[in-house]
Amino acid sequence: MNKSSIIGKILIKGKLILKSPLLIGDGAGETADNFRDVHVVKNRDGKPFIPGTSLCGVLRDWMTQTDSEIVTEIFGDSDKMQSSIQLDDIELVDGEIISRDGLKIAGLTGTGVDGGKFD
Repeated sequence: MNKSSIIGKILIKGKLILKSPLLIGDGAGETADNFRDVHVVKNRDGKPFIPGTSLCGVLRDWMTQTDSEIVTEIFGDSDKMQSSIQLDDIELVDGEIISRDGLKIAGLTGTGVDGGKFD
């Protein structure tokens, strides 16, 4: 057995509770049938979800700020070791996709423009 052999697995389950609205976009722009600025990531059943890769990126960033020495051991590096963590996509229970009105923002002041509200 060498240093990179898998010797076990730890499974952690939990429940995330959102305290504010969440937006996970799919990176696509406006299309002819959808004039929203951001398209929400959805699974094949049309339900919104949080990709495991997004959660992994947030977790790695947080760990880098708190204990950067262990980050390479868990997430690997580009030269020597692959990641030893696997995160699945997170299904949203009762996830709801809503559209909100937009507001034109003045570039100089960063404030809303009078009459700049739009659908």
